[in-house]
Amino acid sequence: MTSGFWKTVPALKPLNFPGRRPGMADFNYTFAVSLAIIATGFILKQAKVLSVDHGKALSRVIINVTLPALILTTVSTIDLDFSLFMAPVICGAFSLGVALISMGLFKHEAPAEQGPARMSSVGFNIGLFAYPLIQGLFGTEGLSVVAMFDVGNAFIVFGVSYLLGYLSSSARRGRPISITSAGMLFLTSIPFMSYVTAVTMNLTGLSFPPFAADVLHTLAKANTGMALVVLGLTLDVKFDKKHLSLIMKVVGLRYAAGFTAGILLYLFLPFPAVYRTVILFALLFPVGLAVIPYSAEFDYDVAITGTIANITIIASFTFMWLFMLIFSPG
Repeated sequence: MTSGFWKTVPALKPLNFPGRRPGMADFNYTFAVSLAIIATGFILKQAKVLSVDHGKALSRVIINVTLPALILTTVSTIDLDFSLFMAPVICGAFSLGVALISMGLFKHEAPAEQGPARMSSVGFNIGLFAYPLIQGLFGTEGLSVVAMFDVGNAFIVFGVSYLLGYLSSSARRGRPISITSAGMLFLTSIPFMSYVTAVTMNLTGLSFPPFAADVLHTLAKANTGMALVVLGLTLDVKFDKKHLSLIMKVVGLRYAAGFTAGILLYLFLPFPAVYRTVILFALLFPVGLAVIPYSAEFDYDVAITGTIANITIIASFTFMWLFMLIFSPG
């Protein structure tokens, strides 16, 4: 079931950080570095040196410049095999299952709460949260898996999540959704088009000219640090308590489903440990930040989706660190 690509991938190889203290667990060091950068962004926000608006502006640079560069340099050169093509299938199947559960779980909530709860139940924060952590922990091997997982995630975030929010919204009256409008969500997403371009180049054997490749590699290197700083700038430890019961139900659904499916896949998928660990982590990633502008578009309480986003960022980071600390998969 494995190709030549995975035969060359060690289970969980130690990461070589310059200046790493001897004897320190590599994953602890990776998490410590990531946490320090996130904390830097948070402290700069608290000190009013930078603001949430700066974080939003930087996030647009990441989503439209550095992340596409990272996608193009990673996906266009990896050896695409069956296991990698399974990643978007796993993402899609899992998310559709959770979407169906959310339809029943929140059917007795008020329409103003159904929409944000249902659309926050699916979709993952890959670009700002997953890429920097997975790159630090597993390098190119991990990036290959999470990049392909994000192909499926794009359909969930721009399709399923948006539709779930649309169905319960009073703002949809007189604004019927169409295949054209839904398609525009994909065509105007630079990361999604970057995936399409990178996979096409990979399958056709095309490559970037040396100068273009150097430009893309330089931009890609900036992605990790910028993404972690943005997490710190947008993180808010003050949670809205008005809808706490609803928020906890959404968070509980996401992690109960993620842990159940993730552990089963980790135990039974016939692929190497790197792949299985990344898939487990992927199913525990935070909710995608797109739910926040969706909430504004559909006239929902943005505080609900914003609070869910903040809780899941903290929870996902903690769960990933605890898994690596306790199980040390390899």
